[in-house]
This record gives sequence, C-alpha cells and structure tokens, in this order.
Amino acid sequence: MSSSQTFIIVGDFGSGGVDCDGKTDTVSATAALGVAQAATSAIPAADGSFIISLGDQVYQPWYSTNETQSATPQQYCAAIGNTYGSYIDYSNVPKSYQGSKAGTTMNFYPVIGDHDWWKQLQRGLSVNTVTGSIETVYAMSPPNSAGEPTDNYQSYFSGLGLPVGAPGDGSNGESACIRYYDRVLAGGLIHLFVLSNDPNEVALGTLETAAFQPGAAELNLSSPQITWFRKALSNSTATWNIVAMHEPPYTNSDYHHGGDGHAPTQYFQLVDLVAASVGVTVDLVLAGHVHSYERLQGVDTSGGLTTYIVNGAGGAPESFAKFLLQTNPDMQPPAVSPVQVSGYYGYQLATATSSTLTLQFYGSQDPANCLGATPPSPWTLFDSVMIVKPDTTLTVSEINAGSCIGLVAQGTTTIQTAGTASTLSLNLFGPGRVIVSGGGTLSFKNPVAPSPSPTKGASAEPYAFYPILPSLYTGTIAAGSGTTIDFYGETIGADS
Repeated sequence: MSSSQTFIIVGDFGSGGVDCDGKTDTVSATAALGVAQAATSAIPAADGSFIISLGDQVYQPWYSTNETQSATPQQYCAAIGNTYGSYIDYSNVPKSYQGSKAGTTMNFYPVIGDHDWWKQLQRGLSVNTVTGSIETVYAMSPPNSAGEPTDNYQSYFSGLGLPVGAPGDGSNGESACIRYYDRVLAGGLIHLFVLSNDPNEVALGTLETAAFQPGAAELNLSSPQITWFRKALSNSTATWNIVAMHEPPYTNSDYHHGGDGHAPTQYFQLVDLVAASVGVTVDLVLAGHVHSYERLQGVDTSGGLTTYIVNGAGGAPESFAKFLLQTNPDMQPPAVSPVQVSGYYGYQLATATSSTLTLQFYGSQDPANCLGATPPSPWTLFDSVMIVKPDTTLTVSEINAGSCIGLVAQGTTTIQTAGTASTLSLNLFGPGRVIVSGGGTLSFKNPVAPSPSPTKGASAEPYAFYPILPSLYTGTIAAGSGTTIDFYGETIGADS
C-alpha cells in the first residue's frame, strides 16, 4: 500500500476548443485547455498519479445545433487527447482515435455522461414503460469479428480493458463493463467505483424502469448495476472508498431559472443504502453534470461519514450553473452545502494518506488567458476539505498545510498544539469528536472565504462564491482540560 497518493478530479471539459457558437477564440472555447494545463502541470502523469473524469468528455459537434449528433474520432482527439492524453493508454485503441499525446499506462478513469452517450454511433428506439413515449436509446456496438471496438466511447477508452456488455444488455452474470467498473489504486490505498446513472441505463436494463417514480432509489437497489456495485463494495479492503458518477444525486444547483443547473438525480440517492447493506464506509461521492462546484455534507443516512462533491467546472462550452438561495427541497435530509462556486472553471487536486483525504478545488475565470490579461487570470483555492479516519492524531500545522476550511472527522480526531496557543479557521463536520492535546490551547474560528480578483473583461459570468457556512463551533479549548467537541451533522457542542 502506498503511503500517499495525489490525483486529479475534473469534470465536463470536452469542448474540443470550440464554444457553443462555433468560435475557437473565446474564454469558453479555450477554458478546458487551460484547466488541463494547470492540473497536469501540478501532477504530471507519473508515479502512479491518475485522473478521475466525471463525464461529458466530448461535446462536439455543435455546428448542427443538435447536441445528439455523433462525434468523429478527430473530435474525440481534440476534446480528450489534447487535454489529458498523456494519462491514456492507446495501445489497443484504433489509430484514428490516437492523438499526439499518449501515456504508457491507463491512468485516466472516465465516467460516462449524457454527452458521451449522445456522441455514440449506434442508436435505436425504445418504449418508456412509465410514460409510454418512444425514446432514443444510445447503445454500444459489439466488437467486430476481430474483437476490435466499433463505436466511439469503447474505442477511445479500450485501454481500460473492459467489456462492452453488461447485465441487462445481452451478457450474463454480475460483471463490470466499460460503463461501470472499479479499480484498486495506489497499492490498495484507494478503491474507485465508477457508476453510470444516465436515464439511458434504464432503457438498456441496468437500472429499473421505475426509476422515475417515488421510492426509485430503493427500487434500484435490486437492479443489475447496483447489484454489481454492492458486491464489489463488499469486497473492498481499501482505506478510501470513492464513488464517481455523472449526474449528482444531491445538488443545490438552480434548475428553475436558466443556466446549466440540474435537479438532484433522486433515483440514484442510494450510495449510503448500499454501503449500509454491506457494512462498508463510502468516504467520497463525486459527480459532474452541473457546470459549477459544490461540496455537500450530511445529505444522506450515513450520519456524515460520506462527503459529496459536484465538480462539472472543467471547461464545458455551456454556461455556468447557479445555485438556489435556499436548500433544495428535493433533497432529504436537507443538505449542508458549505461551499458553492459559480463563474469559475476549475479542477481538484486530491491527496490520500493512510489517515486523511484532502481535496482542494482551484478555479480561474480565464484558465488559458484567452484575453491576454497582464497578469493572467489567477488561480484561486476556493475549497480545501480534509476527511479524517477514526483515531487519527494531527498537528495544527498539518491541517494548516492543507489550507483547510473544512474538516470531516469520521471518528475521534486528536489535534496536538505543541504547547502553543494555536488557531484553526475551519468548519467541522461528521459524526465524530475532536480532542485537543499537547499542552497548549486551540481556538476555532469561522473559516475565511478567499478574495479572488475577477479578470477584467472576462466572458465568464460574474464571480459568485456563496459564503462559507459559519463554523459549527467557535471557541478556545485548553489541552488536557477534559473538554471535547462532539458534533453530529449540524449539531455541535462542548462536553466538559
């Protein structure tokens, strides 16, 4: 098992250098390239580093004003190869899909998004048994007689070495496929589970047709895909279990007033139910689809163990998503959403150790400096959260080194002061407890929001950073005083 592993999280970046108006010289056309340059410069494709891509890897073509038109291999190369090709193994990929950048191993783990489905070549019709309407089904062609992939998604990502077939679409058994699969990474430190929650899966048979009815999450627990997920999760022995999908099961994005907001995908509010059924903790759930950034705490029945992050800010040619001013009523229990960022493109850097998982979101209004600003649009660290395993001891400097404005304690976390008067400006979450030791004192204060300088003339929407929640606990604790902080979701208090 590796002692630590750093990796990249990015979503909804597949512009291919073209914006929604067919232009190539705008901020939205160049944003994905700028995000990729910043992210991959921070973590080069070496030493086991990898990328979790949260879907919508390709948006082109746009020129027909039809988002569902099939893409060409060249458009795939422009959207993915020119950005993250150095993390992709092309040894089994048809030559027409191979770009100028190439990796020697497969360190790129994609989630299939709605735009990825729409860019497939094969499609048919299906009757929706709930509504009775006839719908288009986007499928995946079987390999040809030589065993070679024959359609876009499976051709480009054949380096994953996964079959096209899956339960419900012609194959037998509960097995992984190119649309949902798992990987054990960093020598067993991380177990990644990639799921596919697009409504197209309902038509293909891997999710339940009743998925759009009340109680659909529970109904889907017996679907072929989730049956596979339960079995795979039950076998996990990793320190960190991470689940990635495209459509967010929880989000406060505003889907009522234009923009690119989306409602929560209620029929996929089931990760906590699966985890509880097998007695395994899911530490982090990642999603894209919403073209902004949001972190959510305490939104499911895990008691605060699971952190949810929505990150679809990787450079989509579509508009940014705004957020509701109040908690989305479609989410029960109501979400705690400490950080929301709109109007900025960005990516996350994550670092996992045997006791902590730190996630940092960086954003910029003009990542590729398309406007030629002097100095260029700055990269701002908008959010940094540290998830802490039970019975972990940390120093104040270790927490501050991660620039954390959030700390999620899954159990008892001891913070050492080294005999000094120390201060932490952050928000506490989780079902856990904080103990202060080391002979000094520790003061908890409200986290401080960053103050970025918006780029003059940027075509991005006005900067929108929704204020970080006030700290759930403020005050000073003396080490050795017997005082601990117990916190459960939004309820926090001192117990002397």
